[in-house]
Amino acid sequence: MPICVRTNLSIMSNVLSPTSRLYCLDAIRGLAAVSVVFWHWQNFFYKGTVTPSIDISNLPLYPIFFIFYECGYMAVDFFFVLSGFIFFEFYSSHIAAKRIGLREFFVLRFSRLYPLHIATLLIVLAEQAYIHYTSGAYFVYAHNDFYHFVLNIFLASNWGLQHGYSFNAPIWSVSIEVILYIQFFVICRFKLNSVLGLISMLFIGLIMRSLYAELGRGMVAFFMGGAISSLYLQMRKSAHKEVILKSLAYLVSGLMIVVIAEVRLHMIESTARHLLSSMTAISDISRLINRSQWLFATVVLFPLFILWFALLEAENRFNSPPRWLVILGDISYSSYLLHFPLQLIAVIAIISLGFGQILFLSPLALILFLIILLQLSYVSYRSFERPAQKWLRRTLLTIDTNKKTDKVH
Repeated sequence: MPICVRTNLSIMSNVLSPTSRLYCLDAIRGLAAVSVVFWHWQNFFYKGTVTPSIDISNLPLYPIFFIFYECGYMAVDFFFVLSGFIFFEFYSSHIAAKRIGLREFFVLRFSRLYPLHIATLLIVLAEQAYIHYTSGAYFVYAHNDFYHFVLNIFLASNWGLQHGYSFNAPIWSVSIEVILYIQFFVICRFKLNSVLGLISMLFIGLIMRSLYAELGRGMVAFFMGGAISSLYLQMRKSAHKEVILKSLAYLVSGLMIVVIAEVRLHMIESTARHLLSSMTAISDISRLINRSQWLFATVVLFPLFILWFALLEAENRFNSPPRWLVILGDISYSSYLLHFPLQLIAVIAIISLGFGQILFLSPLALILFLIILLQLSYVSYRSFERPAQKWLRRTLLTIDTNKKTDKVH
């Protein structure tokens, strides 16, 4: 007698269907992934694992992309907030109603994240081995040993067991998300995902931020996204949606103008430093300012931005979304995980050809790198990730004691 999976494929198809997809937010996630490339452009100027002392303003096309060069690292916090929003919006009710069990939820996430992770892990392993063999040192990330390889295999590279960043280090945020997924599933299964429950998790994240920064950073952003999801549902039912949308448009646009001006001119930061320097009780002003900037972005700016775009798309649902919008969303994960392996290839090529790292100050190098990355990401998604994802879901979500079948009861 066949053992039937409790969740049928139609339910999971509904959860992940195009009608439930927020294309604009997916596309913005793709742009955020590209912004990480600008932040990591500094990698090209490392000497082995020694941090470069380079003036960021000298990086290619800085006057145009300065906000990404200066703040690209915060794209990860945006990912966390958006993940929280999407997961609570599309998964929480199914988990609470036991239409999706732990096994099904695990397979859905595993099939999406793991194939490209393991592929890039092996690629970076080979690249770093070659660089170490030819130069006597690893490049950028030093902890490329067997112990950290095992941590990476289990997506545990940043669970507090590591000695530092290793292999394809941007995977750290996915490693943290694995913990967040477990927390999310438990909260939803036991119906603790009330606004009070989400705020409680957010405050636990704030405490955790001081104990283990990366996990705390993920928790605050992820559960802030969950709280925004609840607010989104309420606003969609409101009779004043038009007023809400206009208010959000003015508010978010105003905040973005202030943020862009501040990143360029540092006026608010300079004033804050001047005022705080007169308070002798404050020992680490830079840390306080950095933490305040992070908190503003994670708890105010990103949630409001996501809420605004989600409401906009809910009110103006695409019948047939533009192809470029779909592609940007599809390749967000690919471009995020592939950019460091591609950087290693570029470094190996430049050194082999006898060119200096100064070549990476050229705008042409930046443009060429981005073109190759986006094309490679598209090919990876269409030819590797999506087929691997479908195969894993078809295989792991279909169990029959007598024979394999694609039918799920």
